[in-house]
Amino acid sequence: MSTPVPSPNPGGLFIFVELGAETTEAEFHDINEKEHDPPRMALPEFVGATRYRAIDGQKPTWLNLVSISDLSVIGSPPIVAIMEQRSEREAKMSKAFSGLERRVCSLVYDSLSDPSAPKVEAKPGVAVIVGLNTSDPDGLDRWYNEEHLALIRTVPGWVRTRRYKFVDGGLVGFMEGKVIPTFTTVSEFTSEDVLASEELKKAGSTEWRDKVMKDVTFIERRAFKAYKVLA
Repeated sequence: MSTPVPSPNPGGLFIFVELGAETTEAEFHDINEKEHDPPRMALPEFVGATRYRAIDGQKPTWLNLVSISDLSVIGSPPIVAIMEQRSEREAKMSKAFSGLERRVCSLVYDSLSDPSAPKVEAKPGVAVIVGLNTSDPDGLDRWYNEEHLALIRTVPGWVRTRRYKFVDGGLVGFMEGKVIPTFTTVSEFTSEDVLASEELKKAGSTEWRDKVMKDVTFIERRAFKAYKVLA
């Protein structure tokens, strides 16, 4: 079993975005910081957020990852009101996205709530995100809980690891038809140097890991660098 996470129904909102040709990066950040983010982050359930930029050469280029204390806020009257009142230029930008993937996920593990995991004060700068589907979710959990999480914590610069399970979401533009993974793991590190470390390679190359991968039907691995921490 994963370590219990204290909260009514905590989770994460993942928004992967590729800008349209009509939107510059400067406009994207300006709209987010002046119009999109403030009303959402004012809600008590939105307890943290980071905007990331891809460093792996893959698309989408941008990721907004929001920590939510209770997923019941998604679709609630305050969120609906925010959506209905958004500015004309935010609505125009959103319609122009060339690709978007939205994942609402429940939080099933957080190293901050795991008594066996060290608590690190360092500021995370990089997130490695692994999404996958498997025919043996119980086997996947055992591998994470009994081997993989401990190995990830040995990687120099490790700060935090969270695991999520998909609840709801959608795809827009060139993302349509993409597989949305059921399970998503986010591991945060202080520096992108970790991507070439022997410890990270070791964590992903054990016999048990190879056995677990035989039941995996889809997997994706992304690497992002923190662009702006909102809270």
